[in-house]
Amino acid sequence: MFDQPQSSAIAARLRQRIALELARGGEGGVGAIPAAMTFREWCEGLAARGMLVDRKPFSLTDRPALVPIYDAIPSTTAEASGRMVVIQKATQLGLTVWETLADLYMARKWRPVNIGLFLPDQNTAAFKSERRFMPIVRSTPELYRELTHRLEEGKDRHIGEGNVLTREFANSLLMFLWTTGKVSTESRPMDVVSLDEVQEMTLDQIDKARARMGDSEVAFTLMLSTANMPDLDINFWYKEGTQEVWHTECPHCGAFSDLSDPTGTFPAKSIGYNTGQIAGAPLDEYVWTCPVCGGWIEDPQRGRYIAQNPNADPKIRSFLLPRAVHVRQALDHAHHHAVLLHELAAAVEGFLASYADLRDDAMVWGDDLSRSDRKTAEEDRTRYTITLNQYRCMQTTLHRVRDRMCLFPDPDRLEQDVIDNGQTRRIPILRDWVFHHFTKTALVVEQDEATRKPRPKVLKVGIDPYFSFAAMLCDVAWARAHGTSSIYLPQRAPEIMESDPVTRLEKTMPGLPRDIIGYMTQAPEGTCGRCYSYKGGRCTDREFAVGATDPGCPLYVERVG
Repeated sequence: MFDQPQSSAIAARLRQRIALELARGGEGGVGAIPAAMTFREWCEGLAARGMLVDRKPFSLTDRPALVPIYDAIPSTTAEASGRMVVIQKATQLGLTVWETLADLYMARKWRPVNIGLFLPDQNTAAFKSERRFMPIVRSTPELYRELTHRLEEGKDRHIGEGNVLTREFANSLLMFLWTTGKVSTESRPMDVVSLDEVQEMTLDQIDKARARMGDSEVAFTLMLSTANMPDLDINFWYKEGTQEVWHTECPHCGAFSDLSDPTGTFPAKSIGYNTGQIAGAPLDEYVWTCPVCGGWIEDPQRGRYIAQNPNADPKIRSFLLPRAVHVRQALDHAHHHAVLLHELAAAVEGFLASYADLRDDAMVWGDDLSRSDRKTAEEDRTRYTITLNQYRCMQTTLHRVRDRMCLFPDPDRLEQDVIDNGQTRRIPILRDWVFHHFTKTALVVEQDEATRKPRPKVLKVGIDPYFSFAAMLCDVAWARAHGTSSIYLPQRAPEIMESDPVTRLEKTMPGLPRDIIGYMTQAPEGTCGRCYSYKGGRCTDREFAVGATDPGCPLYVERVG
C-alpha cells in the first residue's frame, strides 16, 4: 500500500502523462487511435461498440462498394499531406456519414488539427452539425466524452457540446462553415478542408476554402457531391483525379462493366424484363443483366473500381458512385415502379437539373435560355439540362397529389422487396415510403437574411423525401415530352367539382340568390381568398395558383371591402 502523499504524487504524474499522450495522440493516450489502425478499422470498432447512424447500427456488410472509399482515407498526416479525395455520387448513398466519420477520425488521430466542414450556406451548415454530426457522436460514449470533456492541468473538465458551428473534439477544432459568406472562408487557418454539397459551390469558392490550408503541413481535402454541370463544381475536380468508376463483375462471363450507362447501354443492355429468356433470373421481373453476355447479375455490388484516368496526379483520388451499385434489387419484382421512379429521377437531378430563383418561369431548358439568363459558357450546357424553380415545381406536384390528379395503385396491395439496414423485407411501398415522403415535404416562405424579402422554399421535414422530388422531376420530364416548359393540369374530375362549396350549396339549396351563396361560401378570415393579393385563383405576389381556402402565408394582407 502506498501512503497518501506518495499516492497523490503518482496520480499527479499519471495525469500529466495522460495529458501529454492526449496532446500527442500517441498509442498510449486515453481515447487515442493506435498508429496502425486504419479509418475503416476504427469505424468497424465503433460499430462493434454500438455506434448508430440515423438511429441504426453502422455496417458496411451490405455496401461493399463503399469499402474502397473508406480505405481511401489516409492513416497518417504524412500520407494525407497535400492530397485530395473527391467523390462524385448519386443521392442517398451514405457518403455524408463517411465524411463525418472521417473528420472525427482525423480530429482524434491527428490531434490537434483544425478542420473546416464547408457547406453552401449557413442553414445547411448548422443542420449538419446538429442533425448529422451530433447524433453519431451522442450514440458513442467514447466519442461523446471526447467532445464534452477536456483534460486541463491534470484535471478532467466538462466543457459541454460546444457551439453549433464550432465543436472542440479531442483537442481539435471542427468548424461548420459555408462558402457563400466572405468571413466564413477567410482568416481561419485550417489543416483539413471537408466540402459537402459541392454542386452548390463555384470553383472560386472552393479555391478560397482550400486556401485556408496554405500554412498547414497536412493540407488534406475531402470533397463530395452529386454533379450539377459538366466541368464545373464537383465534376471539375472529379476529372482532375483518377476517375475510379465502379465496375460490376458478371458471375457468368467474368466481364467487368459499368452499369451507370457511360455509353448509352442503359437500359437496353444492362436491364432486362425476364419472361424466361434470362437464365436463372426471377420470372416477370426487371433484373440487371451483363452488357457483354446478357447473363443475370444478381448483385451489382460484386466488382471493383477501375481508374479511367490512371495518369492523373496521384495526389487526387476521385471516385464515381452511381446509384446502381447500391441497389441490390433496384428493379425487384413486377411492382418496381416506385423505386425505379426514384432511381431514374435521382440520376436526372444528380447531373441534368439545377435550381434557381427564376422570376417568371417554373423551368427553363438549356436550349431555351434568353441571352440575359445565360450564366455559364454555352459549351457547358446541353439541350437537356434544365434550371428549375424548385418551389413552383414542387407546388405543382403536391397539388396534383392533393387534388387527386394522380392515379396510384392500391397502396395496401402494391408491395416491394426493399433492403433496409442490410435486411431484405417486403413492404407496401406506396403506403410506407412514397406517401410518407409526401408528408415530409413542406412549402414555406422564409425571410431572406440578405435582402430581408420573403423567399419561398421547399423544406425537408426530418428526412430527405426523395420520392417527392422524384415525382416532381417526372412531372418536369412529362412537360418536356409534350414540347412545353409549363406543366398544365387537367380540369378537376366531376366528383371533385361536386365537392366545391358553391356547387354543393346550389345543389342542396336550389334557388338561393347569388349574393347569399357568395356570403355563405366566403373564404374564412386568414385564408388566401381574403387576401389582398388573391385574384382569380392566383396569388399576384408569389405568382402561382392558390385555393381560396388555403391558409394565408406570411405575405397575407386582409382585403378591405
